Amino acid sequence: ASGTLQGLYIGNPEGYKEENIFSLNQIDVEIEPKSLLSDEIVVKKIHIRSPGMSYEKTLRGSNLNSLLAKVESFGRSDTSKTATGKTAPLDSTEVATGQTQKPSKKVLIRELLIEDLQVSIGLMGAGTAVTIPKIEMKDIDSSSTKELVAKVLKVVLNEVTRQIGAGVSGLGQNSLSGPEA
Repeated sequence: ASGTLQGLYIGNPEGYKEENIFSLNQIDVEIEPKSLLSDEIVVKKIHIRSPGMSYEKTLRGSNLNSLLAKVESFGRSDTSKTATGKTAPLDSTEVATGQTQKPSKKVLIRELLIEDLQVSIGLMGAGTAVTIPKIEMKDIDSSSTKELVAKVLKVVLNEVTRQIGAGVSGLGQNSLSGPEA
């Protein structure tokens, strides 16, 4: 089974200038249908075409690091409504009725391809843009959606900082110091 998602936006963490951190214009997804009935959902391929990303670096960190921290801490102290309408910790397997929730299904993504990632970079008032032609990951497995998203964000963060490291350093020097004597 396959399908396409269009126009998915992910908001920036609080305290950053841009409204969205990611704009995912087109996402093609292919899933093994039989896996939907098993304990592990197998996604054959996710292909994200020409996404946009706003990377903001400040003295206190970056928006991508803030998003990653938020994803990794999700569920630790948050609560959600159970079927009975009472709140329960998201990480808890017990609901207010004393029944246990089904464990979340595992997910395996055989291939994740991000092509032509357009990164808008903001560094303490200075700005530039860069295109990352390709980020590819294979055989990403996880026991939760949170873990899956964190794994992908870490790879994107590493690739973005690797690709723009020199550019960000140059921006910092140009905007924070004058010419050398």
